[in-house]
Amino acid sequence: MGMAVSVSFTYGQEFSRTSRIETDSTIECYHFKIEVPVGLSFIDKGRSHNYHTARFHFPEEQTQTKVLSDRIDTQMRTHMVMLGGNTSHYAEENITAAGGQVTMRGGMTINSDPTQYISELRPALSQPINLELHLGHGGAWIDLSDLRTRGVEIMSSASDIFFTYSKPNLERMHVLKIDNAMGKIVLRNLEFARAEQISVENGMGDTKIMLGAQSFGASY
Repeated sequence: MGMAVSVSFTYGQEFSRTSRIETDSTIECYHFKIEVPVGLSFIDKGRSHNYHTARFHFPEEQTQTKVLSDRIDTQMRTHMVMLGGNTSHYAEENITAAGGQVTMRGGMTINSDPTQYISELRPALSQPINLELHLGHGGAWIDLSDLRTRGVEIMSSASDIFFTYSKPNLERMHVLKIDNAMGKIVLRNLEFARAEQISVENGMGDTKIMLGAQSFGASY
């Protein structure tokens, strides 16, 4: 249980890899750490209670993708990483399921189009989750509507971040933290996060926060 199963596909000149992390009734929370130095990231709810889905799309076979899961007591930690074939000259890899990170060095001088590298996470329905995102150059579209999200931390150097809700979080969130060095931040229906603590910092770029008229506890 909790093992990730990976499948690779090739469509013409494009490549795709998919992993499934099976759910387990004895797991109290699933922690996802996602690192994408270059590319676009998408997170929204999946269609099954039985597994989480991680999917990558990329233009060349040299791109490295890893999904590593490690169970510690009643917690499951999953580390997702995508390193594009042209990012290796500024990214240093040190990856494990429970820890490690991609350390970015130097300037963002790569020639790759970030829209060619796509990472997706579809969390299983009704499973408590924590999210930690480390983003480089690109963008992230996150819709956590109708999920059981307990915490979100996003650290970005140069990404546009779009964080939205159409339905309330199924339980209170402890912390929602976004720290972006440069880029656009858009938060829509933030009250639906039901977050007890919210921190949003943007060094260079526009920040928009949109609130509705309803209140669902916390998110103040």
